[in-house]
Amino acid sequence: EPGARAVGEAAGDAPGGLDGHPDPPLLAGCCAAGDLAGAVEAAERVVGLGPGLTPSGDDVLAGLLVTLRLLGHAVPGGRRAVWLADWLGAAVTADADARTTAVSATLLHCAAAGETASEVAAVLRAAAGREEASPAVRRLLAVGHTSGADLAEGVLAGCRAVLALAEP
Repeated sequence: EPGARAVGEAAGDAPGGLDGHPDPPLLAGCCAAGDLAGAVEAAERVVGLGPGLTPSGDDVLAGLLVTLRLLGHAVPGGRRAVWLADWLGAAVTADADARTTAVSATLLHCAAAGETASEVAAVLRAAAGREEASPAVRRLLAVGHTSGADLAEGVLAGCRAVLALAEP
């Protein structure tokens, strides 16, 4: 948990492309509660939403999906997070090609499979306490116009969900 807290503090209030939109926080809350139906509903409203070649909503989802999968496999009792990643990933990638840009659909498919950019991987290592959080988060926040901040929002939501869902 100290690693995830350090990532949250380092990410601070970086402005994302969906700031003030109700669905990303709703998605995060549903994931932390293990509410698959609520998470899928919120995620479906976020796919393709916002500015960018990879729309902000897709960046948030990509950060969330890869974090649920990779940290879920890394923490003891993380199988519920991986289960959530499986179902949520299937839901958002099923028709992603028709709902968002081609680049972003690929991003979502990769994230659902646990594949991510080096900047996101560094932040996940920091969340696991294996890398310094501040430099890793700085590198991630420098990605794109809002992509880095949106990915960081998803990673943070994923960290919180993995911790909340971890079984003793």
